[in-house]
Amino acid sequence: MGRLFDAVSALLDVCSYNTYEGECAVNLEKCAQSFADEKETGFPKFEFKVSETDQGLIFDQVSLFKDIFMCYNTKTAERNAIAYGFHMAVVDMITRAIKALKKETGLNTVCLSGGVFNNRIILGRAAEELAGCGFEVYWNRKVPLGDGGISLGQAYFAMLTESRNRS
Repeated sequence: MGRLFDAVSALLDVCSYNTYEGECAVNLEKCAQSFADEKETGFPKFEFKVSETDQGLIFDQVSLFKDIFMCYNTKTAERNAIAYGFHMAVVDMITRAIKALKKETGLNTVCLSGGVFNNRIILGRAAEELAGCGFEVYWNRKVPLGDGGISLGQAYFAMLTESRNRS
């Protein structure tokens, strides 16, 4: 997801180089948030086209990127509205994927984790959408959502494995 955020940020001329991890995504979120603060309606509706395969769902980011490119180049909407529309497409993709997993597994509990959920728009809207669909939604509050949380999990797993090997 990070590289997709980087690509959309560069396309919209928001930020085209990360001087720190996630800089393009953070700046893209700021654009989207400024639109949400002003209006939150009238943004372009983008979506990931989905195909179903034997290995699961495939969300087509190339077609999404093309749609954003066309919208921006034809000046169909202003940059901040497009950034917000992109964020909503990501939320829709997350919701669709989790609903599909529920059909397969019957599970009604979801844990949102990973670097993309450092984005407050994505985390907030995804949690709202999923809760509205009847899911129990959880996310990290004391542990980082991204790589820091993964490192902690890996260290914990290693500790458990080592203590089992000593027994």
